Amino acid sequence: MKILYGVCNLGLGHATRSLPLIKALIERGDEVYILSTGNALSLLKKELGLSVKEYIDYPGYPPLERNYGSKSFYFVLMSDLMRTGKAIVKERIFCGKIIRRFGIDKIVTDGRYGLFSYRIPSFLVSHQLHFELMFFKKLSEKSTEFANSIHFRNFSRVLIPDFANSERSLSGNLSHNITLLPPSYLRYIGILSSYKKIDVPQDIDYLFVISGFIEDKKESFVSELFRQAKKLDGKKVFVLGKPGESNMILDREHNITAYSYVSGEKRIELMNRAKLIIARAGYTTLMDLAELEKKALLVPTPGMGEQKYLARFHKEKGNFYSVEQSEINLLRDTEIAKKFRGFHAVHKTDVSVKNFLRAIDRFQALP
Repeated sequence: MKILYGVCNLGLGHATRSLPLIKALIERGDEVYILSTGNALSLLKKELGLSVKEYIDYPGYPPLERNYGSKSFYFVLMSDLMRTGKAIVKERIFCGKIIRRFGIDKIVTDGRYGLFSYRIPSFLVSHQLHFELMFFKKLSEKSTEFANSIHFRNFSRVLIPDFANSERSLSGNLSHNITLLPPSYLRYIGILSSYKKIDVPQDIDYLFVISGFIEDKKESFVSELFRQAKKLDGKKVFVLGKPGESNMILDREHNITAYSYVSGEKRIELMNRAKLIIARAGYTTLMDLAELEKKALLVPTPGMGEQKYLARFHKEKGNFYSVEQSEINLLRDTEIAKKFRGFHAVHKTDVSVKNFLRAIDRFQALP
């Protein structure tokens, strides 16, 4: 079976959560063709190497919710939405060429809406059935659900990396309370994480995992964390999420180690060794925390409606403590975060992968 797997490049989350699915396809003998770009494609190449049949570098979409709080926010947002729409149309045309060139049998895509065909089974992996924007909440929720439903109907099924029971949900309202798509169209497969739990000493007191695609927010955030981390007792490790770099910085005086990027077993080892994780409130990060049963301090990216919603949702549930970037105080906030219980998943990634394979195997290409 030849499978085209598309990965959105807005942040590394789409790529990391896709890893267990891609590996499962390869392990059972499918030929996988990956379409992505930027840091997401770099990460996938590092993790999967020659096991992938072909890597296809194709441009992604512009990031939304940039310039939040500025006078130009609404103009930039509308401009980006129009650019995204045009990009999806071009992507659809390019997808047809790829299908013909390689003889693709099925398509799986995480966050790339133009990768589908009406002639072969096509599956969208997404937890964003609603979008949480920072303005006109009710109106934006319904309007984005309507816009999403138009795109989603191009696919054979939408595969949701969460649990069907809203009371046991990790994504909350983002993937539940859907009115514009029939329930039979949706498949809740469970959480997806590229991590696995291993038996190692928990000797890292604070692990800072910092990724994201809004670089101006990221750099200032990292600088402030470094400054405050020097005041914390214990071992501190930073992973900065830059797949194109391999630098390591040591500050022995303050017991700090910083990696530009770590891959494979080293990445899994560091996450398992951590007692407390400090990270953005991205959905993939939450799935990783649930998979490893870790506690965390979440700091949503300023202006990112989804992250703010997820941070607030889990703080109210008593799962993870969160704080705004402008108000962070590591000495205070890390102690509070340790008192929260974390998230206990209904099942882990190994079961989710089986659910995924069953879902895509039910559909065959048209004659």
